[in-house]
Amino acid sequence: MSRVTLPAVNAEFAKRGIEAFLAKDAGYFLIRGPAVTEWLNRSVAVEHIGDLSLEQWVEAYRKLERENRQLLQPPKKRRKR
Repeated sequence: MSRVTLPAVNAEFAKRGIEAFLAKDAGYFLIRGPAVTEWLNRSVAVEHIGDLSLEQWVEAYRKLERENRQLLQPPKKRRKR
């Protein structure tokens, strides 16, 4: 298994067509870029980049993508009875 680095994660995102990149912040990582500008949550609570594998970083992105899609959906209209 190769060492997980910030450039390696960002290269993996690009290889998979994800228009975003990972950035380090104080005690966590942020996903930034054009694909996530409207997202309400872009953070991954991981201290060290090597705490996750490349596949786990991609899954963290996909999970945030799903969560934000749900958060940003307009509420469903209720039918009148």
